[in-house]
Amino acid sequence: MLRAMRLWPGIVTASVAVALLLPAAGTAEPTHDALVRPGKGIGKVELGMTLEQVKRVLGKPRTAVRQLTTPGGGRYLELQWEIEGDLTPSTWDVGVRSATRAGKLRVVRVSTTLRTQRTKERLGVGSRPRDVLRVFSQATCLYRDWQKPFGGTWVVIDAAGGMTAFSLYDIQVSGRPDNHEVIEVLVQTGWYSPGPEGNCPDEWRSW
Repeated sequence: MLRAMRLWPGIVTASVAVALLLPAAGTAEPTHDALVRPGKGIGKVELGMTLEQVKRVLGKPRTAVRQLTTPGGGRYLELQWEIEGDLTPSTWDVGVRSATRAGKLRVVRVSTTLRTQRTKERLGVGSRPRDVLRVFSQATCLYRDWQKPFGGTWVVIDAAGGMTAFSLYDIQVSGRPDNHEVIEVLVQTGWYSPGPEGNCPDEWRSW
């Protein structure tokens, strides 16, 4: 299922994990098509794009993850693409929403488990919470119920136009309290389901 797929990127050898941490100063930032832009988008997918525009850059989606009627009679649709050629099976999830039933669906959420998609500071899948804090000192950490969409532990950065959240390897399910790697990056206009249910322990800053 979707969440199970999100766990795979956290299972890597120590050598690969170390190699994917923040590189030395001077390393070139990712190109636009592999760039996580906090509060704006990931790669070729940007908040505000139409569903037709997303399909032009990502192709035909593999499956529909979620379909909802939103308050006011609008629609929410979440689609998933599977990407070949990465270290492990990886995905793009894109959520599109309309204000009315007949309105145009536009991107309000995009997430990816691809390791190649990173911020200009090289933060992404394989990074640790402390790496995020070195760049974004205002970041917070919260927990969302696993029974709800986008459950788990997230390090969150608020930005103009939206927010960026880094999903951490699920230490409760994995039983590995020493593993706090980022397994997914999410850029969205905001949470659309109830939560969060709690904050992370104080020691998250050293994870």
